[in-house]
Amino acid sequence: MSPYTPLKEIELMQKVSEFDSKALEELYNRYSALLFALIKKVIKDENTAEEVLTDVFVIIWKKIDYFDFNTNNVYTWLVTLARNKAIDTLRRMSSTELSEYNEEYENEFIIPHLSLDIEPLDFVTALSIKDDIEKALNDLTDAQQYVIYLAYYEGLTQQEIASKLNIPLPTIKSKIIIALNNLWQNLNEGNLPPIKHEFSDYIIQYSLGSLDREDLLKFKKYRETTPEFAWKELGEYQNLISLLPAIVNFEVPPAHIKNKIARKLYRMREEVKAIRSGEIKNLKPVQIGHSESDSTLIERINAFDEKDDATFQKSAQGEYESNEDSELPVSTWSSQGGKKTSFETVNVDEDSQKSELAEENKPEGKESIQSGIIDFEAVRPLSKESFSYDGESGDDGEERNYLERRVYVKEKGYAGLITIILMLIFIVIGVIAYLLYTEKADAYEAEINRLNQQVDDIISENQEKVELTGITTLNNAQTINLNATDIDSNNSGKIIYSLINKRGYLYLSYLPTLEENRAYQLWGNISGDFISLLVFRPSKNAEYYPFTLPDISTSDIEFIVVESSSSGFTRPGKKIYLQSIQE
Repeated sequence: MSPYTPLKEIELMQKVSEFDSKALEELYNRYSALLFALIKKVIKDENTAEEVLTDVFVIIWKKIDYFDFNTNNVYTWLVTLARNKAIDTLRRMSSTELSEYNEEYENEFIIPHLSLDIEPLDFVTALSIKDDIEKALNDLTDAQQYVIYLAYYEGLTQQEIASKLNIPLPTIKSKIIIALNNLWQNLNEGNLPPIKHEFSDYIIQYSLGSLDREDLLKFKKYRETTPEFAWKELGEYQNLISLLPAIVNFEVPPAHIKNKIARKLYRMREEVKAIRSGEIKNLKPVQIGHSESDSTLIERINAFDEKDDATFQKSAQGEYESNEDSELPVSTWSSQGGKKTSFETVNVDEDSQKSELAEENKPEGKESIQSGIIDFEAVRPLSKESFSYDGESGDDGEERNYLERRVYVKEKGYAGLITIILMLIFIVIGVIAYLLYTEKADAYEAEINRLNQQVDDIISENQEKVELTGITTLNNAQTINLNATDIDSNNSGKIIYSLINKRGYLYLSYLPTLEENRAYQLWGNISGDFISLLVFRPSKNAEYYPFTLPDISTSDIEFIVVESSSSGFTRPGKKIYLQSIQE
């Protein structure tokens, strides 16, 4: 047995800080299977996952001085470091908008900054409560589990989750906070979460890693400049989040990775010594909560003006806080304050500006025509001056001119009368058309209201089924029926999955309730190799159960649902309740 085997984790970290490579190797032997499984949960590509694991242990060796030995919390620091590195790698695989990856970036966004007041947590303790963690997660609603999964394993910020699910941002923020508070209560036998603080919502989202970059920097400013900051609450949630990977199936990394780490550290030995000795500038660890001169981060944070700070204070006071644990809606409607609220914006100012512009451009001398106002100028009564006639003058022509004038006036009178009649006809036709239009418009409005009510009813019925949104995003989805076995002919279900998205959903119509210490386990048989995909206990409301697929190319998969212990088996049990038939 190695002399390093009996050492505690904190003792190993101390020896790593003294350039003891054997201590790093022992730390690798203890943690590599957990960290590799966590990284592969985030990054599906095997080669990239191996590179990330290598980088994590290189960072431990280089940046051991960033670990606060006063916390005595090796587990949370290592798990958070691996998750941060994996998420950053995942984002860089799909985006070119991230900042340049250099030492300063690594120190600020990859290296974990644990709370100054955090309870010690080690690997053995985390494993000892694995069943409790799994039960606490299973007691959450499917929607609550899904937002935690998107934030922790897919690395999505709260804004990205809202965009992905087409759900308002305040609803997502509220859902994340409620989900983690419920997880805390489930794991602590119903005890309430830590005392609620003015910035508790930001502490929760920071611990989960779901804050947007702007909110993250503002939160760090508050943390660094507030003497009464809730360090204990931050520590409790950081430990809670670090327990999430404890329930994954550990995977021992290939043997060559350890050799790869050794070779990489050997090539970097001079650089590591320079970093450890402080010869490389701007790499001094940030001592959270200590003197202001310590931190490059504080200098940048202090650049925020008073307006930004006021905005942050307003947000932190619960601008989007929700007291109801309502399920995520599946459309662009949200239930807030007991009213259905549409998120379509009407620009009233723009309409007013258009009306004013039309009035300014109106031709001079003409009044605007309004409904119900008719210009009768064309048919006004003839005045005396209107009888002027350009005929011959003198007594001889007086009678003739008079008669011609009478004929002219009579013709003008007829023309005016015809014009009036025509105008009256047009008015009557307009009134009739208006009445008919109003009647049809009322009928259309009633029909629209009826359809809207049906849509609201459908939305209300499906508010608890946020998984339907996830199913619709699957590319080239395939469906497999699950048939009952001789155990119970009433059992039935389906599998909906996508090899492109590497995830799927188990839909259950019926499965019998099991004893408290028993659960169901979904297995996939891929070319003779059985892979555990999901361990679950059927809940009253749940119909869909999400799971992740490994990186495979064949669609020839056999699925079975078997009975297992609450923490799952390493091989399928004999009590098979459902088995697949490929369509």
